[in-house]
Amino acid sequence: DQNVTASSINIVGGAEANNFAQINHQAGAFGNQTVTVNGGGTLSIQGGLAGGDNFARIRNDAGNQNVNAAGSAIILTGGSSVAPDTGNNFARIENRNAATQQMVNADTITVNGGSAGVSNFAGIQAVHQAITTTGDVTLTGGAGSVTGARIGGFGTGNPTDLVLNVGGNLTLSGGSETGASLGSNRFGGAPTNINVTAFGNITLNPGTSPGADSRIGSPAVSVAGGDIWLNSL
Repeated sequence: DQNVTASSINIVGGAEANNFAQINHQAGAFGNQTVTVNGGGTLSIQGGLAGGDNFARIRNDAGNQNVNAAGSAIILTGGSSVAPDTGNNFARIENRNAATQQMVNADTITVNGGSAGVSNFAGIQAVHQAITTTGDVTLTGGAGSVTGARIGGFGTGNPTDLVLNVGGNLTLSGGSETGASLGSNRFGGAPTNINVTAFGNITLNPGTSPGADSRIGSPAVSVAGGDIWLNSL
């Protein structure tokens, strides 16, 4: 197993090429990954603000992934590198093992797409997800190319099996260039089974340009099957 516990965790991508930052439970490892924030601190993941391939992430390739920040905020923010840099300064919590479970608990979750550049997105991604908060969940799209904010299946072609329990409001807002979503990525084509219960409002706000939408499920370009349940209490 991999176990990381701290009063707060701050993972930040660098400012030169290939200066990424990560907590990684890599393929071939045994057991589960557990990351715990206690004492009311913050779990913050920030993509690099310059250079390329300066991503920041928590990644699991082995057993189940448990990110426990109960009583704390989880904040993911995509980077802002611009040409001639290659981008790829994303911020992500990801479980890459499609046969296992990702569990995330927090007070609040905020996912912000990058403010510029290419592939500076932010997200919480796995095939099987159980995410619970006592407060709000907020996703906001970005201002570059592929700089959206998303919770759902990882990569392209992988399904989304998401149970999201929100203790406050769930708000998805498109940005100036890219959107915010629960479900598959922008290519779609994979089933999306999503069950959301919010003890507040569920609000989807459009962005300010075509394609910067907010959605729950598949993108319009390739709608796939699945069941979506939304409950606002």
